[in-house]
Amino acid sequence: MKFEVKNRHTGETQFIADIECDESESLSKKLGLAVKWAMEKNVNLVRAKLCWADLSNTNLSNTDLSDTDLSWADLYKAKMFNTNLSGSDLSWANMYNVKMYNTDISEVNMYKTIM
Repeated sequence: MKFEVKNRHTGETQFIADIECDESESLSKKLGLAVKWAMEKNVNLVRAKLCWADLSNTNLSNTDLSDTDLSWADLYKAKMFNTNLSGSDLSWANMYNVKMYNTDISEVNMYKTIM
């Protein structure tokens, strides 16, 4: 199915992912699949609206997620080595057991983030 991911600031379509899942799947699951699809295709994720995305157990290493809305995202056990999160919103995100190394978290909103 085709799934649109919006820009967090403009609300315009940032990219359309071709994901394999049922239409009835949760928004969290669809967003997680869209991010994985985008990473495989080297699609720009900067400034994407990814709030509520299910990215648990996802390898986000070497990914530019700067200025991205990851509020309420499930990042449980995600890997973030050399990941750029600068300016991102991680408020209320589940970052329990996230593995980070050399990750840019400058100016990140981490209000009520679970760690």
